[in-house]
Amino acid sequence: MFAVVNTVLLRPLPFAKSDRIVTISQKIPLLSSSPAVVTADEFQRWQQAGLFESAAPIDPAAYPLDRQIFVCAALVLIVSALLAGWLPARRAARIDPATALRSE
Repeated sequence: MFAVVNTVLLRPLPFAKSDRIVTISQKIPLLSSSPAVVTADEFQRWQQAGLFESAAPIDPAAYPLDRQIFVCAALVLIVSALLAGWLPARRAARIDPATALRSE
């Protein structure tokens, strides 16, 4: 359990200066109110114009960290926590209290 929490939440990202990683999107008011993905051509134009000190694009499909993955991970953690508590309690409930008290 700790290994999952450590890997997902506590360990820093494996990048130099990971505190400077950002996501860039653009908003086009005439077309949509939600942020739009920046195309590779637009990113290259912005980089050539000197908009960034240093930058590199990534393919979001290669790193699918969306809501579904977080929900599934949360469900797995909840189910494992429930089983970790329920199985020992079920085993302890089968023991006769008088027998347990006599053995102590």
